Amino acid sequence: MRWIVFSDLHIHAHPDFDIQVGHSSSRLLDCLKVLDKVKEYYDREKCDGVIFTGDMFHTPRAVETSIYEPAFKRLEQLTESVNIFVGIAGNHDKSETSKGGPSHSSVYPVGRLSNSHIVVKETESIRLKQTTIHCLPYTKDAEEYTECVKRLKGRVKRDRHNIILTHCSLKEAVNGPNEIRLKDAWSIKDLRNTADYIFCGHHHHPQRLNSRCLVVGSPIQHNMLDRGDRRGLVVYDDSTGEVKRIWLKFSSFFLYEITDPSQLPDISGFWTDKENGYVRIIFRYIPQKDVLNRLNDALDKAKVRGREIKIQRAPLNAVRNEKLTLQLTKSNDFKSSISTYVDHVKDTMLNRERLVRIGESLIDKSKEGT
Repeated sequence: MRWIVFSDLHIHAHPDFDIQVGHSSSRLLDCLKVLDKVKEYYDREKCDGVIFTGDMFHTPRAVETSIYEPAFKRLEQLTESVNIFVGIAGNHDKSETSKGGPSHSSVYPVGRLSNSHIVVKETESIRLKQTTIHCLPYTKDAEEYTECVKRLKGRVKRDRHNIILTHCSLKEAVNGPNEIRLKDAWSIKDLRNTADYIFCGHHHHPQRLNSRCLVVGSPIQHNMLDRGDRRGLVVYDDSTGEVKRIWLKFSSFFLYEITDPSQLPDISGFWTDKENGYVRIIFRYIPQKDVLNRLNDALDKAKVRGREIKIQRAPLNAVRNEKLTLQLTKSNDFKSSISTYVDHVKDTMLNRERLVRIGESLIDKSKEGT
């Protein structure tokens, strides 16, 4: 069987850079168009089913009617036009994620649609021809996770092709441009020798954890933390083991922080490849009015979808810290910088000369210790 796989759609009228298109949120429309792309590539790639690995909706406990109704209609159209739709609940879909909590979920009704099967709580295995899909929805309880993995392993039959879907936090996966790893996460080692292939949700940055384990990633950029990331869908052929990424072209996020005029990009030509993008520009100084006018004209011509131009001068303490650091770097003499540091602190309740003497004494003692 061939599958189209997607994850972490987070359907919502996200407020950042949102604009009204007719009577709808532009950010909501971006999310809904992903479901159209799933159907488009399902047909183009001649797939047999659709797999979803969690976080269909963004708000974990209450989905607004203006969001839920158009989303449910799109999901209804999708599930009616595919052979089978298999999905699991993510942490943003569930009202309760601790052990023994109720299984209330915003994706539960999707499982009642034709050709669809949604796993909300604990683990279930779905048998399809020669393939079994083992579903492990989100849980943050260590004991429950261990029990679910043990139960899942007991259901694996080696005479069938086994696929695992999970939305649990993984130690090996990274998040965001700074490649942060989540605390209290589980290791993929618990699962990697169990199945022929593992598809993971929850982590938005697309990545491969090993030869048989893929973090699907979110299909679109959701905020500034996603900037620079390619996002999309996955096609998987369980008869050959072939995995293919399909990168989607949706609105991207761009962030620029400008601390002095020399860092300002060429206003006339820099923005030409930002069409339909969301651009945030932060000035750390007060730019001239003509610069702002030319910048807005350039963004208009570039047809960016949303913009945010801020003037946020660095706090005085940050400026003082920068000057002090520069002085220390140049002189490489911490003792001579004591008086500058005392002036920087500017604590009027203490005696300046005494503070300088204490600082110099501490440096002398530290040198003696070395």
